[in-house]
Amino acid sequence: MKYSKKLIKKLYSNPSLNFSEIVSLAIFLEDNEEWDFTSEPISVIEKLPSDIYCISLIKDIKNRDESNFSNYAYQRIWWSLINTKDKNVYSLIKKHMNQFIINMFNYWLINELYPEIETYKNISELLSN
Repeated sequence: MKYSKKLIKKLYSNPSLNFSEIVSLAIFLEDNEEWDFTSEPISVIEKLPSDIYCISLIKDIKNRDESNFSNYAYQRIWWSLINTKDKNVYSLIKKHMNQFIINMFNYWLINELYPEIETYKNISELLSN
């Protein structure tokens, strides 16, 4: 999908309503090696209140598959949320924990992160409780 400046501006005008499309934009930019622009949609998402960000990300799972696990933009969106260490966020993630999230977290622990990294520790904590 091509993303025009007009479409991107429309998406950013209501990030909670357009959450999945903004995630898709970030993934698209990363997949197409448009790294200079990948931070912008992630930044828009990160500005949402953490509970809306979390619930929207969990609802968005239906639009994703395992190929997204290795996409750095998608990782950054999740890792940013996880690294807030917000008790409400952790509670929401645990409440909605499903096989997709478990597989994704395990993929990251095995393939993407090192044990000394804060994100690794935070994901391990989410999986252990």
